[in-house]
Amino acid sequence: MLPRMQRRYFVIVLGLFFPAGTALGSPGYPATIASELELPCEPACTLCHTRATGGFATVNTPFGLTVRMDEGLTCCDASLLPGVLAELRQNETDSDGDGASDTEELEALTSPNTEGDVDLACEAAADDSGCSVRAAVGAPRSGRAALLVAAVFVVVAAVRRRRFA
Repeated sequence: MLPRMQRRYFVIVLGLFFPAGTALGSPGYPATIASELELPCEPACTLCHTRATGGFATVNTPFGLTVRMDEGLTCCDASLLPGVLAELRQNETDSDGDGASDTEELEALTSPNTEGDVDLACEAAADDSGCSVRAAVGAPRSGRAALLVAAVFVVVAAVRRRRFA
């Protein structure tokens, strides 16, 4: 078993191999919303996420919080989404408090995150990979490699310093 400090450094380095923004995605969520509500386009990731790239811990828009906190929707299982949308419709849930239900706003191609008739950001259907996965496909990785090399260097130096101290 590794000593406590070495375990801590190991976990840090391991975390660099699995960055939070790309490790998780919600496969099929935009496509499922478009299909279930018969929308002409898929809603952008910013329907639920606070960043266009999606990612872990970014589901913080009013609509995103409603489906996550009130309806219990979790990452990566689009098969749960039709039931959540049906529940939102039945309860006439209005995440932004503007008097129009979330499903009515989505069907009218307006955002359930803002009061008034703000256009819903839509994207042409590219694939069913989900928000953070889709955004990560073209993301440059050279910065990650440099960060990984630097982290390994720091870990090795720290371990050697402890060993010879």
